[in-house]
Amino acid sequence: MKKKAVFVLILIAFLIIVYIRQNADDVPMLEVETSILTETDIASDMRKCSDLDLSHFMEISASDTVEYIYYKSTDALSVDELLIIKTGGHNELAPFRDAVDDRIDSQIRTFESYGPDQVAALKSALIVEKGPYILYYVGPEQDKVEEVFTHAI
Repeated sequence: MKKKAVFVLILIAFLIIVYIRQNADDVPMLEVETSILTETDIASDMRKCSDLDLSHFMEISASDTVEYIYYKSTDALSVDELLIIKTGGHNELAPFRDAVDDRIDSQIRTFESYGPDQVAALKSALIVEKGPYILYYVGPEQDKVEEVFTHAI
């Protein structure tokens, strides 16, 4: 009987920890963007993209998101990108994750015959899901971007 009670308590503690890690604060995207731009060098190498860019490059309609930020390299031969999407909830992340995976696959096919550095960067892309947010980043500051993102939300 005591073993069952201890097991149930451990299971409950584990579930609480998992639940807490998956939750995220409801933070306006402007705050997240400001934090990332302040604490990284993304703004020096990337430009902020529009709804049309989001649709063209990521095949995501801005109207399907609650909020988003999307930055893309100004260099045509670079694969560096930053995309953070806020959805209506964690259960709505799947189509956005699929779009990110499709983007990575498409870029790898584009660069596989002549861009080994780009392919390597894409294969090590940072993808983080937390609460209703998904982060996709390809670039040299992965650790810093992940740290700032995690602390911001």
